[in-house]
Amino acid sequence: MRKPSVNKEITRFGKFFDKNQYQRFINIGRQYMDRFLNMSVYYFEVDTVNTEKHKVYGTSKKAEDKVVGAAIELKGSVKINDSENIKIADIGAVKDYAGNITFSVYEEELKSKSVKIKIGDYICYYDSADHVTCYTVTNPNYINYSSKQSLHGYLGFYRSIQGRQVDSNQFNPDLKPE
Repeated sequence: MRKPSVNKEITRFGKFFDKNQYQRFINIGRQYMDRFLNMSVYYFEVDTVNTEKHKVYGTSKKAEDKVVGAAIELKGSVKINDSENIKIADIGAVKDYAGNITFSVYEEELKSKSVKIKIGDYICYYDSADHVTCYTVTNPNYINYSSKQSLHGYLGFYRSIQGRQVDSNQFNPDLKPE
């Protein structure tokens, strides 16, 4: 017996607007990010091929052993959570860390700059005119077709990349304020 054929193409997209209108929607959003929000981070890719790794754990032996690429500026929206105190010693010493970062960026921004963000890469953000805070990527948000990041579950158009702060002795790029 023959199984009934199922049309797997999502046709609801054409009911509301076409691909030209969708592209116009993306362009307006990118212009808003660029002209009005004017927020950006600097992305540093960790070269996992040339970085010397620990034989058992697969991580770099020392922070300074990581091979990092050049800075790439990415425009987007930045949200930093509340800071938190982290206990760093048994004697009660604590350190005040910036909260985790969520950086929302359009897929087209990543494609136009040939960026493929992965866990362990670094993003740095100027939180004031003369101070930069760096974060390591903890969630690159590969799956971006949730309703929030797409047009009702169809055609994901941005990603929300999450990271946590790193100490300046782990990663301290030579970024100069513009």
